[in-house]
Amino acid sequence: MADNNVKLSLAGIWSALSAPVMALAEELALRRASVEHPAMELRIRSGAVDAMRLSGGNREVLLTATGRPQLALKNVIQQLPAGIGPDVALSFAADQSISQQITLPQQPDEVLRAIVRNKVEGLAPWPLAQCLWGMRASTIAGDPQHVSVEVAVVSRALLDDLAATLRQAGAEV
Repeated sequence: MADNNVKLSLAGIWSALSAPVMALAEELALRRASVEHPAMELRIRSGAVDAMRLSGGNREVLLTATGRPQLALKNVIQQLPAGIGPDVALSFAADQSISQQITLPQQPDEVLRAIVRNKVEGLAPWPLAQCLWGMRASTIAGDPQHVSVEVAVVSRALLDDLAATLRQAGAEV
């Protein structure tokens, strides 16, 4: 009989604690999702900007504004009834950026960055001082001697113009 009372007591304790624990876990998951996946993505293309809502892994195009990216972005911001909000991601179409995946020998991060910097000079249509570039290295399964490096390059002037427009609209840049 005492064992049943203990089991019931533990069950009661668990049921009392499980709801707040689950609520906390859900809140943390929502925070993580909002940090990793902003609510809106602005896709920069050569002749347009697409405003897309991100929800549950899906992208819904809300509107498209045509024209040079700098002007099209201003039009998108003006046309969105709720505005863009502070949490916005920019993505660049292939005609507005350069991206390439390369395989390099496993090296310390500073050596990889120097190698990629030299590659960027040959990849980018802009001088190195006029572009922004980034890289992400990941291991290759079954090949500990090499890493796969994703490289992306965009025009600094374009990105600076777009960032200024987003700041004026209240986005965190």
